[in-house]
Amino acid sequence: ELRWKACLRGRRLTYLKGLLLDEKFTAGFDALLDIPGVWDGMRMTTLNKMMAMGCRDECLNYLRRIKEVFTSLVGKEALGRIDTATVKALEGRAPGASTKDLSELRGGKIFSAFSDREREMICEKLKMIDGLVPSLFTFFRDIQHLKLCINCLKRLVVVPKRESVCETLARTYSGKNQRKGYVKIQIAEDSFLDRTGTPADCVDLGIRQLVALAMRDYPSMPADCVQTVQTAPTKEADPAVLRSLADLAYELGFDTPQIRALKEFPSRTTARLDSPPSPPLHVTSGDGVAMPARSGIPRTEAYKEDRDSLFVTHLHSEQRHRGESITSFFVRKSVYLAFFGRPISANGGNSGSVRGSSPNDSYIPERPDDSSSPRSPERREDIDYFMSAYTQHDDWAQTSAISVEDANEGPNSSAPDATLDRIGEWEWVSARAREKARERDREREVREKREQARLAQTEQVQGSTWISMVSRYF
Repeated sequence: ELRWKACLRGRRLTYLKGLLLDEKFTAGFDALLDIPGVWDGMRMTTLNKMMAMGCRDECLNYLRRIKEVFTSLVGKEALGRIDTATVKALEGRAPGASTKDLSELRGGKIFSAFSDREREMICEKLKMIDGLVPSLFTFFRDIQHLKLCINCLKRLVVVPKRESVCETLARTYSGKNQRKGYVKIQIAEDSFLDRTGTPADCVDLGIRQLVALAMRDYPSMPADCVQTVQTAPTKEADPAVLRSLADLAYELGFDTPQIRALKEFPSRTTARLDSPPSPPLHVTSGDGVAMPARSGIPRTEAYKEDRDSLFVTHLHSEQRHRGESITSFFVRKSVYLAFFGRPISANGGNSGSVRGSSPNDSYIPERPDDSSSPRSPERREDIDYFMSAYTQHDDWAQTSAISVEDANEGPNSSAPDATLDRIGEWEWVSARAREKARERDREREVREKREQARLAQTEQVQGSTWISMVSRYF
């Protein structure tokens, strides 16, 4: 018990409990348990912010992308051989676009658990990666930028509890100002074109275009700050920019009282272009974007350089580029696609989601509809018991310090996270968790009796899904 508390300083235990009670987020992180090397990037102190952002689907898309990229390199069966050093060397790199990144990866000591022949095959597959290599480290940095953009869209709707911002926006689509059988696409601040599409395309691409506007103008639309003590004045949102956000939302067919209220603000003057702007550069010669600037909130100069190119016509371009180094627009596009995926197609796609998903949705497993699930209300009081029981397992964790700069979590986040030290133990617990999940399905009628047995037997407790999650976070 004391060892457990020593590893969970501050509010980390509270944040972990919150994660484990959210079935979809738990499944999203659980899908990454097969890759031991990514867990050095886990940031416990950011979990509460992630879950409060109102963009669960987008975060799950990013987590799927992590699994997808590493599986494409080594195959599903070899994911357990990927170590932390390999992930650190790969994260934020663009070996499919940058010859410099690929050369540096070839010269490094990565994939040490693989044979020389396997490494050569992996290096060839690195050339096929589209965009940046994601990881949990880049995920927790990139959600800071996503939060700034999503906060802009929250001004357009009132988001109910347990619903995402984009889900709420989708429900407010009215079809006003739209031509039947066409989708309206913004190509510049005051210029649009129409292309054929379905109502589902109108909703999906409409939300994406609002996200793109938020990416262009989020510095002018900071969230309203509720001050409980006297502090320095905070920057207020520009009414003209809020008006442009509302105008675009209404132009694309969305209608809410909040949108109509924002449309009362004065408008800003923009020049209509005679022709679409030139496509932005994805690659360049020289050094390109430095590694620290490839995740997190964009640097000011990069933001100014990319602002006029942040339209879906450029963000959705499927043309592959290759050069010495990558540009800041390449970074912005890669992060956008990691969160939102490619658009759904007019003749199919992911009909169950507002936004398109990664090609390999199966990486996040479906959970059985079982009221004995650890996240059901009757099980919540047992969380402390489960976690404290597992801490009796000797030699279970090692502590790793996290710098304030890398974590990007402020001056009060210096307490260390803990990560597991033994890959073999991870594999054992993961196998036990899957076995228990199947067992609960087969014996659903007697689940209450088996639940009591699990609580009484430490060995079975250690094989539960809760323990699978906790053991891999610390």
